[in-house]
Amino acid sequence: MSSAKLALAIAIPYFGMTFMAGSNPVCYQDGTERRIEADLSHIADSLEKYASEVGRYPSDWSKLTEAGVDFGLHLVPFDPWEIEYHYQTDSFGMHARVFTLGCDGEPGGVEQDADVSVELRR
Repeated sequence: MSSAKLALAIAIPYFGMTFMAGSNPVCYQDGTERRIEADLSHIADSLEKYASEVGRYPSDWSKLTEAGVDFGLHLVPFDPWEIEYHYQTDSFGMHARVFTLGCDGEPGGVEQDADVSVELRR
């Protein structure tokens, strides 16, 4: 198997995370996948803290980062390419998705350009 074409897929059932990463040295350096995994896990923990207190996921990042409120997230996080992680929720706050669009910053893609996300449901 060629390491240049090796793709990594990690599923973490507790958070419903799916990771797809290629081995392009420009986009994926040592630790990139681990950083994304850690970022998404931390964000998911903060979202779960909020939801357990309020009964739903927040409508936007500001609810997690407001002064005087501590859900464990104090700044809107950025992915390894210095692009803000994206956040979506349904109108009822029962489903939330946090994701990065990968190295290219565009939806979809394969290998290093694949989206990486965590989805949460109440």
